[in-house]
Amino acid sequence: IEHIDPDEFKELGVKPVAEKVLVIVGGNRGEAYRYAVSYAGASGLAQFIAKTYKFIRREYSDAKLKADFIAGMRDHGNAIMAAYCLADWSVGKLPLDVAHKMAWKTGEEDLGAFIAASYNGGESRAVAAYLKDPKNWEKPGHGLAGQTVTYVREFRKVYRYLLSN
Repeated sequence: IEHIDPDEFKELGVKPVAEKVLVIVGGNRGEAYRYAVSYAGASGLAQFIAKTYKFIRREYSDAKLKADFIAGMRDHGNAIMAAYCLADWSVGKLPLDVAHKMAWKTGEEDLGAFIAASYNGGESRAVAAYLKDPKNWEKPGHGLAGQTVTYVREFRKVYRYLLSN
């Protein structure tokens, strides 16, 4: 989702934009998005900002993430490990019974949507929105920023597209 332009997604739909990312990753492998940097300074395949990377590196020292942010984000294995750690951190902010329900009863898509919302808009906002209204938490006007609502919607469409193919 990080490498999908929301305007392009809206105009073209899920198939062409998802396949564009897959072609770039498949064709370029370890070089794909290696030098991608957002306007906010988010870097690499996982599009972390330095502050988040530093935090996750400190909190998950056993993951042995690279000390240098740029080197860490340019290494796909390291970047994905950082993303897994961030996902764990975000899910860990939910009450345990809610996290279990989300993971086991509502399905992995819902868990992925929560992780996407946490990544894009912060786990505090995602947790608050979910706990306030579990059925409508990701809809506009229920606590998430508009950009995060769009991000979660795109996540769900890409997730379903990838499952169907």
